[in-house]
Amino acid sequence: MHPTNSLHMPSLRSVQEAIDSATAGMTEEQWSWHPAGKWCSAQILEHLSLTFVNSIKGMNRLLAEGKPPIRKSTMKERMAVLVTVKIGHIPGGRKAPESVVPRGMDSRDAQAAIRESVVKMDELGRQCEERFGGKEKVFVHPILGLISVPQLFKFHRTHTLHHMRQIRALRQMQG
Repeated sequence: MHPTNSLHMPSLRSVQEAIDSATAGMTEEQWSWHPAGKWCSAQILEHLSLTFVNSIKGMNRLLAEGKPPIRKSTMKERMAVLVTVKIGHIPGGRKAPESVVPRGMDSRDAQAAIRESVVKMDELGRQCEERFGGKEKVFVHPILGLISVPQLFKFHRTHTLHHMRQIRALRQMQG
């Protein structure tokens, strides 16, 4: 059975399916091509992989500490949740936080890391929901603030779809 089929969280299942669909059959040249000043497809995948790793670290920390952070979301964070999680839109032009800027990972390594991370996020998400409930805001995202695990995974779906549109556009530019 394909690991994606056994995922508990539907948002994560659609993350892996979107990546597989957008990157199917890409050549080495397609993976590395990019217009000046933009990321190539391999860098986009590495960026996604790094965001997944950060979420895994956050969920591991949450489970280890045994209690969610206590803080209120700012108005800016609530608006970001509305736009990104509820409406499903990633506004363009935002610079990626340093912790998720690509460093040069090979496209195959990025794909493998993503597959592993998606499965790990699903497992940790299940544990967090069992322990804290599915609706409780338990995770602090650097831009969205305090969110629930399902909201975190909806963010990852929206973010991934945004970047898969970029990969499709890069492929189209190449002909």
